[in-house]
Amino acid sequence: MKITETVNLPDPSIQPLVHPLDIPEARKDFLKAWLWEALANPSVSLCLAAIAWFATGNWVAAVLVFAGTVGFGWMARRWSLREAWEFIPRKRQDRERALPLRWVLGSISILSFFLGVAGLLLVMRLNRADIPIDVAQVCFGAGVTAVLLGYVVQAIGLIRRARPVRDLLLGMIPLVVVTVVAAFGFFLLLDFELPADPTNFLIGVAIMGVAGLIGGILSLIERARGRRSTNRDYS
Repeated sequence: MKITETVNLPDPSIQPLVHPLDIPEARKDFLKAWLWEALANPSVSLCLAAIAWFATGNWVAAVLVFAGTVGFGWMARRWSLREAWEFIPRKRQDRERALPLRWVLGSISILSFFLGVAGLLLVMRLNRADIPIDVAQVCFGAGVTAVLLGYVVQAIGLIRRARPVRDLLLGMIPLVVVTVVAAFGFFLLLDFELPADPTNFLIGVAIMGVAGLIGGILSLIERARGRRSTNRDYS
């Protein structure tokens, strides 16, 4: 298929690879994609689901918020991202370029804010008299596992250099926020103590472990598809 350039691209002899941020016409769509990724990624969507659960006391509403946010956000992000890259012929697309620091900090700030708010609201919800201690124990096990998995993912990324080291180190900030909120909430606000019987705690660990495993498998599948697509585009 022949691609007709509708925008002025940089001279290939000076800049062979081009990113949507280099083109004013594509920058708007790329910004939309970034915003959708920042506001509707699974982590933020999970926080919104927790907030919905706190507001309604209904877990069905929380599930619907999570599924709707992730689903709509994923579709909107893909659409905007595709529109942004359509301005650039495939063989000139700079897919490996790191985002500017202010963009990375913006994403991390949004995620950290929602994690902090959702964490505090969750602790407040668990502190109500109608919530059995067993539920708090399960949530504690799931929360500890989620934080540990986050640190493991970041450590693996640093070892593999899957992303710029700058981004991986900054990615630790939301994990630190979660750790501080969890410690404050469970041990100070709730005066939480580890139970003598760890069954409920281990149930929470198992639930989050399975969720993390499924998420990891889906991420690997998506990454493999991206590599195959890139190889086809440049072959």
